[in-house]
Amino acid sequence: MCRLGQGGMAEVHLANAAPPSAPPSLIVVKRMHQQHADDPACVRMFLDEAQLALCLSAFTAMFLSPFGLRTIFLVAIVPQVLAACVSLLFIEPRIHTAAKQKNIAILKEACISIYRNPKLMLVVAGTAISYGAGEAKFKFQSAFVNVLWPTWAVGLYRGINHALSFFGFRMAGHLIDRFKEPRILVVRDAYWFLSGMLAVILKNAASPLVFITGALFFGPGEVASDHLMQKEFTDEQRATMGSVASFVTSIVFAIAAFAIGMVSDRFGLVAGTGFSVCLGLAALPINLWLYRRHF
Repeated sequence: MCRLGQGGMAEVHLANAAPPSAPPSLIVVKRMHQQHADDPACVRMFLDEAQLALCLSAFTAMFLSPFGLRTIFLVAIVPQVLAACVSLLFIEPRIHTAAKQKNIAILKEACISIYRNPKLMLVVAGTAISYGAGEAKFKFQSAFVNVLWPTWAVGLYRGINHALSFFGFRMAGHLIDRFKEPRILVVRDAYWFLSGMLAVILKNAASPLVFITGALFFGPGEVASDHLMQKEFTDEQRATMGSVASFVTSIVFAIAAFAIGMVSDRFGLVAGTGFSVCLGLAALPINLWLYRRHF
């Protein structure tokens, strides 16, 4: 719709995320310059920004933890307030859209396209289970770590996790070129399960360090699964099919988080952590089948 600003590697645009016949839904999109978009190294640097931001936020929480949780929550509000203030400076552009297809029809067509592609169905299912259950496990691990390490060290644990994820994203392209996507996903799921169970069995100060080693596989796994999905998406339904895959992942996350909490309340924190590790193993047979049938 309009360009808001640009830098040396990318530019920021105001865009409309809604289907043509729906009310406008304004978002801000950051897009790399074309001369950098074809460079894999630049693309990896672009994806690394999120992990670096998460790493810095976790280390900030570590340093603020001696001042209490109230201080951490107050500091966390500051970026939201600043973002709201900046949004007041946006100029509402004139929107010109032509209704070509109803949003329900677009969604139905995207779902049918996914259903008719068995390979894409497997990739979406595997991604939803591994990321949805894995994200629920990662968030729950902080409670497990807090029992073994002091409170201030939980921020250190999260910061190191995101730092290793950053390096994982940096290595993702080289690993995928050499070993291919399905093999990366199989190794990731197997290692996450084995390292997670070892950490639960140990139940000592070394357990968080064992958990942390799995962060190196997060970046390659995310890039591999996303690459597999993008190759199967159609150009006409690429955005909607991606939204459907994200919606399924969110459902899995919600179910996994609720189930982990129920197990922990009934059987204890260690049992809940072990259960969260086992949930992610459900994606391993899917990725194995994907590798054997299609690669």
